[in-house]
Amino acid sequence: FNGYSYSVLTFSPDGRTLYIPGSGPPSLIAFDVMNQTIKWKFGASALRAAPIVDSQGNVYILSYTNADSTSRPAFYSIKPDGTIRWKYQFVNKLKRYAEGYFDPTIDWNGNLYLATEDSVFSFDYQGNLRWKKGYKISSTSLICDKFNNIYFSVWGSIIALSDKGEVVWKIDYDPTQQAAPAINDKKQLFFPSFTKGML
Repeated sequence: FNGYSYSVLTFSPDGRTLYIPGSGPPSLIAFDVMNQTIKWKFGASALRAAPIVDSQGNVYILSYTNADSTSRPAFYSIKPDGTIRWKYQFVNKLKRYAEGYFDPTIDWNGNLYLATEDSVFSFDYQGNLRWKKGYKISSTSLICDKFNNIYFSVWGSIIALSDKGEVVWKIDYDPTQQAAPAINDKKQLFFPSFTKGML
């Protein structure tokens, strides 16, 4: 498979396809669970973030493609058959986070949220940029609640943004964590930490 061992596997909504992050190339492997065969491969860079899948089976990743020689990554929406639905091409190279260290997320309205080393981006379901906010994010994933608020950690703080990109709240707290946070149905957030337990 040439998969990437430090990332997360993701299933399609019907459970028939398993999406495996690749160590590059490819970036992503679509595996047919029933037939135990590879359906398609996509991309040329290592994918260190988990691919996300919407209710229609479209997959979202940050990657280079084999055909792209500009050294500029793009955020891709890939159809279930492996063809490109849309892509957002970044103007500048994204340094080491071009390979996607942060897990993206999607809200209840189909808007997508992606982090790079110094910014958080929001795209609508058709791939149009909604907003961009400058944040120096620590190694974590983005998560979303049922009210479409986005949560993530930066160096020294934990931040909640609305779906409009506005700050809902900010807590000065340094979890120094490398793992994904979690949220439960009681609106409690859990941030793994090497030094201070959980918030």
